[in-house]
Amino acid sequence: MRNTLSESLQSCHDLTSVLNLTLDTSLQVTDAAFGNIQLVNWRTGCLEIVVQHGFDDTFLNFFQRVTLDDGSACGRALRAKRTITIADVRNDEDIAPCRNVVLNAGVLAVQSTPLITTSGILLGMLSVHFPAKHCPSHRESSVVNSIAQIAAEAIIVRRTRQPMNGMAASPLSTREYEILQWIARGKSSPEIGEILNISKRTVDQHVSNACDKLGVANRLQLIAIAVRDNLVSVQSE
Repeated sequence: MRNTLSESLQSCHDLTSVLNLTLDTSLQVTDAAFGNIQLVNWRTGCLEIVVQHGFDDTFLNFFQRVTLDDGSACGRALRAKRTITIADVRNDEDIAPCRNVVLNAGVLAVQSTPLITTSGILLGMLSVHFPAKHCPSHRESSVVNSIAQIAAEAIIVRRTRQPMNGMAASPLSTREYEILQWIARGKSSPEIGEILNISKRTVDQHVSNACDKLGVANRLQLIAIAVRDNLVSVQSE
């Protein structure tokens, strides 16, 4: 499935096609009735719905922008940077502020999975919703996680170049984001160069370009902006 999906996504001509294929595949493997994909808005750090299946305007308007402090499954998954499952929204305390909107949409269960590249860049959220109580099996969760990661690799290539639905395209290149993630992990320029098989001078040039694009003076400010906008998480290895 991985190879087939990866090839299909690579053949997509634009970002919308990538997202729709990702969502359709996820709905099929989970047998979910509803679903949506949100992308991180580079300017605000919020999640914004860009493709969806099965929802009415009330639901879409309510969840059009989701912030880090939101109690929904996608908001919590954004904070935790891992899959969050709510097996029964009627019994979940954190979702209380939006419970009625979810129930009125015919949803009783939801699973939100972050779209994170292999280098750790969080791009958005894949959520599937069910009309009955649902606790995904280990296999189902594993398949959805795999879909999310494959999709993230296809999305970042297009997202760094193509605006969508009023969103600004990211000012950074794919390589600049990759280097940014390694900096967030505490790697030095020589270490990053060895990992990516490029010279230290090339790494430093990418860092300088990224600083210029984001209007910051140094690496510390660069990471601060990236963490603020939820593009990377600071970690060490």
